[in-house]
Amino acid sequence: TQTGLGFSGVIVGLIRICTKIWIPADIRISTYLYFLMAFLMVLVSIFLYVCLLHPSQRVQSAIFQDQQKNHSLHALKQSKSKLVEKDAKKRIMLASSHERVAMLDENKREHPQYDSCSSVNGMAAPTPLGLVPLFCASWKCQIAVFLNYTVTLSLFPGVMSLMQWHANDDHWFAVIQIFIFNLLDTIGKKMTGYSCVLNAWSYSEYSLLIASVCRLCFIPLFMMCIRPQIFSWQMALFINAAMGITNGVVGTSGFCLGPLSPKVPEHEKGRVAQMLAVALTAGLVVGSSTAFAINYVMLHLL
Repeated sequence: TQTGLGFSGVIVGLIRICTKIWIPADIRISTYLYFLMAFLMVLVSIFLYVCLLHPSQRVQSAIFQDQQKNHSLHALKQSKSKLVEKDAKKRIMLASSHERVAMLDENKREHPQYDSCSSVNGMAAPTPLGLVPLFCASWKCQIAVFLNYTVTLSLFPGVMSLMQWHANDDHWFAVIQIFIFNLLDTIGKKMTGYSCVLNAWSYSEYSLLIASVCRLCFIPLFMMCIRPQIFSWQMALFINAAMGITNGVVGTSGFCLGPLSPKVPEHEKGRVAQMLAVALTAGLVVGSSTAFAINYVMLHLL
């Protein structure tokens, strides 16, 4: 999923390059064409999703499987209840009259009723953790994902679009920089599919968090590519590429390692993934807001 998201960004960059090539003179018309193509791609995606994946059939299949599971659990409950009742009747029939009441009480203690909603195969359902204990079980990955996307959105694409080849720039540099970022981001996401990349974070339990904190250095580096312009455009390309690949590796590693934390119970892995999605969204919001502050500092204070 993460690689697919990154690859979609590469396609977006290619489309923007194509629209600028086709209409190089008028930036407004090329921008309208770019968003029109994006709208058409959304319509095509919806059409393919409905016609090829058949979501209604998938939902019906999932409901059917859930019903089958409930029926099997109910049948298991009934069969166990019948066995318990038969065993109790045999014991009562063999016992004398003054012992029957005591044996009934003992039978209830030895064979509690099986509830299909709270147990499976006679085992009690695990108790769900609260949000705070669940966050504490995976807080390093949660904060790493948050910081990763905060840094990225504070610079991409707003601050990045201010980069120029030279004083008389034709706006090509920003288009190429966005494409390079999306390409390297996709490569970084794909790299996490190799076990050696994820195992590299196992040397220290704080390694992923430290990497996300180190990405904060991209903020002053990007600013020094714009105002005051200390680095050349060649160095700006390298800094942007480094931010792209680290965004893919750190962000995707957080999503992979968070649910795999040894402190996270097996039945809570899905909720941890949901909390990581919330951390990602929070990072996007904070990063987008920080971009305004960075732009103001560069244009008015430096």
